[in-house]
This record gives sequence, C-alpha cells and structure tokens, in this order.
Amino acid sequence: MMGFPCLRLDGDFFASCDPRTGDLVVKLDAARVATLIEGGQAEPFAPNGRRFREWASVPASRHRSWAGLLDDALHAAAARRGDSGRSPRR
Repeated sequence: MMGFPCLRLDGDFFASCDPRTGDLVVKLDAARVATLIEGGQAEPFAPNGRRFREWASVPASRHRSWAGLLDDALHAAAARRGDSGRSPRR
C-alpha cells in the first residue's frame, strides 16, 4: 500500500504502518473510522491530501489500542471476503 509495509488477508490490505510517523493505519468500515476520529482516537488517513474514508491513522501514543484495532481490521477484512462466520486464520 503506497510503499508502506502492510498486512493482508488473502491479498486484501487491512493494516499498515506509516514509516514517516510510526502511526498504525487500519482499514475499518467508514462509520467506525468516523467514530474513532470524532472521539480523538485516530486521525484521518490522507496521504497526499486525499482522505481514505475507510482508513484511520492511529498515533503511536495510543499504542495500547493497536491490538484491538488490528483484530477489528482483520475481522473486517474477513467479513469483506464473506468469511465473517469464522475466525480468520492467523
């Protein structure tokens, strides 16, 4: 994803790390991203000024929330594939 190291589920990007800032970048549904941003837990992910509405940038200062957000992003990727009824293989 734009040259960033990333995590994928069967080719579907669901998380990355912004090497410039050290922020975790996760793909969730747009409503969840909006909630995280409105709650001050994340920033919009907007490389080159273009906002990706299903992606949130979570600063390193909030690293304690990363594990849960990564799990949510992995499950969202599984749901996009139609695998929501079972736990994704790790």
